[in-house]
Amino acid sequence: MTSPPNIDFSLLPDIRDKYPGDVVAQTASLRCQMPTAFDNHASSRSGLAGNGISVFVCALRHLFVHVALKWRGDLRDTDNALFRIIRHYDERENPLLRFAWSDLGTDGASLAVQDRTLEVIANHLLEANSLVADLSFRGLAESTLMHTTLFQRPPFQLYHPYYFSQPIEDPDVAGDAWDLHDTRSHPAEVARRSLITWDGQGDLGDLITRKFGVFHLADGKTRCLWLCNHPVVIRVLYSPPASDAPPPPPPSLSHITFDGLRARQEQLAPSGTIIHPPESHVRRYVLIVAVRLREHDEDRDLIHRYTIRGTEIPGPPDYPYANPHWTLGQPGRQYMLFYSPVLKRPIGYGARQDGNRLPSDGELAVGKKGMSNSSE
Repeated sequence: MTSPPNIDFSLLPDIRDKYPGDVVAQTASLRCQMPTAFDNHASSRSGLAGNGISVFVCALRHLFVHVALKWRGDLRDTDNALFRIIRHYDERENPLLRFAWSDLGTDGASLAVQDRTLEVIANHLLEANSLVADLSFRGLAESTLMHTTLFQRPPFQLYHPYYFSQPIEDPDVAGDAWDLHDTRSHPAEVARRSLITWDGQGDLGDLITRKFGVFHLADGKTRCLWLCNHPVVIRVLYSPPASDAPPPPPPSLSHITFDGLRARQEQLAPSGTIIHPPESHVRRYVLIVAVRLREHDEDRDLIHRYTIRGTEIPGPPDYPYANPHWTLGQPGRQYMLFYSPVLKRPIGYGARQDGNRLPSDGELAVGKKGMSNSSE
């Protein structure tokens, strides 16, 4: 991939710098402001860009709402290595991540700046030797670039960073010594494996449950134990059957419940690790973003966003890609679904230290494109 361009973000100030350490103010801006309705069909690679980049920014901002401050690259953490990785490596290699943190205005000048900046980013991502095949929503979300700069982060990892293996000759797994393997040296591969592919058959939660536990390798000599990382975001590529059969009822998509397993381990140097029998660890997740993927070059990616309580957040009238006139589960189409855990106090919704009143779901869902929010 060619060197990233030096993009001037001075007219698109960073929300994290505007509200350092203030998760609620950052959350309000991320949720209420919508990006420009960018559509790049007129580019030199017509049909490979379209509106997916705009919808992806919209989705990114909503995903960041659910991520803790330290994984956002918050300004208060400038001395930490993680801050430097996020701000000075990931966001330089992938400027779309930085754009997603922009404080977005509604006036014509701000919209023009957004369009120009996205055009520069789009042209860069489509250059020869790019890590992005095209700028459709799916092309972006499952690109090597996103795998190595965003979805390799622990909040997006489906699997525990360590897995365990042992020879298959011993029939008793419980209590035996296992070899420990660190997957963090292969971030793109781990990010790719974190995507759940679902054909709409059976229960999605059951499918995810079956991803964890003991598996025998193809060599017939080794078994592995995979555990869940219980991520902040789970990604699902959903392909309903291409038939007239009715889609699953809404509850089967709006919420999922699965058993990620957890196991207590004891390090035994140098021979291995004792793994006690894995225990059930059932978690409930809620749908926070649903994207109807484009079917062809002239089609459009469309997005629905939801609060952690399951309420749909209406898009503003002048943002056409969040229109409500589509339903999830249409036969023959594909969708990208993003789920987040149901928590007693979700990120961005807890009591503020200064005691100020929190904005309600209704206030955060105000349908005004680019609306700027104060810290109130």
